[in-house]
Amino acid sequence: MLTAKIILAAAEKAFVQAEGVRLAAFKAFELAQEAVKLEAAGIAAELLIVALDVATKALRDAEIKALEAWEEAASRSFASSMTIEKLKR
Repeated sequence: MLTAKIILAAAEKAFVQAEGVRLAAFKAFELAQEAVKLEAAGIAAELLIVALDVATKALRDAEIKALEAWEEAASRSFASSMTIEKLKR
């Protein structure tokens, strides 16, 4: 009977330890999932930074083209005004 009680106590202790290991494994799994989410968020943030950089460059290029078009239009307008003034004389 004493041997059975010792075996039962050892089994109960092993069960408690196994439950602790199971809980630790589950917590490790949750932490791994969180790490994957954080890594994905980091990658997404990097992609957003790249997209912002591309958009900034495109905006700068568009501004330059708009200024060039404005300068061309102003130059043609001035040339047209000068021609009209010469014709009036």
